[in-house]
Amino acid sequence: MWVAEVHVVEFMSRLLTMIDSDISEEIKHSAEQAGIHIHTNSKVAKIQRADDGQAIVTYEDSQGEHLLVSEKVLVAVGREPNLEGLEVERAGIQLNERGRGIAVNEHMRTNVEHIYAIGDVTNIMQLAHVASHQGITAIDEIVGESGGMHYTAIPNVIFTSPEIASVGLLEDECKQQGMDYSVSKVSFASNGKALTMNEPEGFIKLIKDNRSQRIVGGSIIGPDASSLISSLTLAIANELTEQQITHTVFAHPTTGEVIHEAAFGFSIGALHQA
Repeated sequence: MWVAEVHVVEFMSRLLTMIDSDISEEIKHSAEQAGIHIHTNSKVAKIQRADDGQAIVTYEDSQGEHLLVSEKVLVAVGREPNLEGLEVERAGIQLNERGRGIAVNEHMRTNVEHIYAIGDVTNIMQLAHVASHQGITAIDEIVGESGGMHYTAIPNVIFTSPEIASVGLLEDECKQQGMDYSVSKVSFASNGKALTMNEPEGFIKLIKDNRSQRIVGGSIIGPDASSLISSLTLAIANELTEQQITHTVFAHPTTGEVIHEAAFGFSIGALHQA
């Protein structure tokens, strides 16, 4: 059996800073359990090719300079819109304030009346499902039926193992906004389907606005997270309350029951959480 040794060199203080810190800590734990070496607060200084074709990675942290030797190196430092060849300036199309994407309104219309822009060139959210919905919004506007594009309930999925998914507000954002909120967390270890799948790792976290009682955010790390996030997206987009979720019947045994359990967690407590 061939086993690869994997090192992750991360410039920031933790992995995946676009998700909440507790989710980040959970995926770091899972990665380390799988034998992946995590180096945070580290900066890659250079990558060189050895005579035998191996890559020599030099990175720096608070302890000084370090070397890693690897067969392959994946550099993942973000993306930017590819505007080359579109001749936006010649068409008189305005860019956003940072000049790194085409400026559009909520109907995906540019400053040129008959020109619309969708997807990564707008540099709003570089996600395929966002681009698809932007396209629908643009077509609706063209035929006079547009309600506008909104970004408050956009699901984000990270296909790690276990999977990670989030939608709505993160807890870190709620803290920054000074929101009066509550959090309910339920582990997959208490979910019958997850146990039969032998995937008990991870948890779901729901965030409730205490003033409106509405669910405003949700994060999942665990089995089926990429599928379960659609249910949370529906709940947040339609401003459902915890009671509306607890009064909904969830099929058993399914991983989706963690959503039901987490909603109960705000009041009487999760029914099957140890």
